[in-house]
Amino acid sequence: MRLNRAIACALFWITMCFHLNVLAQKQFSDTFTIADRNELDIAYTNSCFGLFPKMDSCAKKGDSVAAGGYLMRVSPYYFMFDEQTPVTLGEYLEHLAITSSVRTHYLDTFTKVFNLKRSKAYQLFDSMLNEDQTVRRELNNSNDSLTACIASAKMIYTDSVHFAFLLRYVHRYGWPSIANGSFSASIIALHDHRHHDLYLPMIKRAVLKGDADKQVLDLFYYWMSSAKTDDVQILMRKYNYVRFDISSALKYKRPECIAEIKKVVAAHCPVQWYFVIEWDKSKDDRYAQNELYMGYYGKALADLQKSIYGYNCGMSKDRVYSIEIGNWSTHSYFSQCDTSKMYMYIFYGDEKKYDDMDILFTDSSFDTHVIYFDDNKADIKIESYAFLKDMSRWLKRRPEIKICIAGHTDNKGNSQANLKLSKARAEAVKNYLIAEGVEPVRLTAKGYGESQPVTSNATEEGRSVNRRVVFKRR
Repeated sequence: MRLNRAIACALFWITMCFHLNVLAQKQFSDTFTIADRNELDIAYTNSCFGLFPKMDSCAKKGDSVAAGGYLMRVSPYYFMFDEQTPVTLGEYLEHLAITSSVRTHYLDTFTKVFNLKRSKAYQLFDSMLNEDQTVRRELNNSNDSLTACIASAKMIYTDSVHFAFLLRYVHRYGWPSIANGSFSASIIALHDHRHHDLYLPMIKRAVLKGDADKQVLDLFYYWMSSAKTDDVQILMRKYNYVRFDISSALKYKRPECIAEIKKVVAAHCPVQWYFVIEWDKSKDDRYAQNELYMGYYGKALADLQKSIYGYNCGMSKDRVYSIEIGNWSTHSYFSQCDTSKMYMYIFYGDEKKYDDMDILFTDSSFDTHVIYFDDNKADIKIESYAFLKDMSRWLKRRPEIKICIAGHTDNKGNSQANLKLSKARAEAVKNYLIAEGVEPVRLTAKGYGESQPVTSNATEEGRSVNRRVVFKRR
């Protein structure tokens, strides 16, 4: 069985540094109660992400009964995401220590699901993820500045399309289920650093429902815990950039691509540059610290920078001094590669501006599922604040726009109580925006209860879609 593609894709670009688990645990401690953490652990244990390792472990021990029991609880979509087919999965199961009846039954179940037509959302997210990984591999494997520029431009474009689609989707429908592409959407969301605050509560709920891997949640917390210091990742989202492989500096040699670096700096000055070291699997945190403070590769970097600073629109002499004493930005992380590598990132151009509301208001209105309330109450939860603050800032920049806020519920409970609740929730959103400085005259609030469902209330998934807030320009 190949490594599950969800984690493989994440590990491909996410810097799994030595401190990831420590940072993630710290963030859990700072954000969740012990009960929250226990609930997430239990949900993970009972999800396909936790059940598959148990199944595999029991099978290796020869416990066919336990292995078969765990296997029957693993969603077929777990194997489909790992690019398994009835043929390849059948070959895998043949070598697994499970009873023949379980093997036949599970393979039949998998085959039926495999032969079903995928939902449109599943197909789109899967297609986007394949494109995402192809482009990132191209950039990662680029060996010259021209190839890197082309791959970088392609990645910027594809990311903007993918991120906009995911943003609109989660507002309209909430986080996708496994059958609608939750696995693929998780990887796309991981790359969209700007919206981690928005996606985090969604991923948490998806983990509790078994639709997302708890390791994805850990990765979100890692990124968010390191966001203040990880300048390179932030800049990659804000600016155009070119990356050069300068691994020879780790051997205390001047990189051979200096001529190309000078051309890029001169063509786009003023620029910023940063160095990123990818330590191989034989290195540890202590080695990295020793190299940082006592290694000699710094001299190679100093020589490189002194040779190009003049091409950067006449960089100041103060900066040259800081280069001389080794005062520049170097970031490092640990990987499973056999060889350590070093890259130089050169950032240039004006900051790319994004405005979520312009994306969401492509039509005159949009539904959102990222405003959370306490059960059967109109109290707005804290995880809703980031989106509402963005909405208030957008409205203050666009004083000509007036909006109507509409609350909607599912059909559970008393219809009159639902109508009252939807009105109260719309009013709560309106009052929040007013408190943020939006003029009251520009806002109206209405409640429609269960009277305007957008899909059937027959299933929990349908009811969750119908519980929504709608913003409409008027």
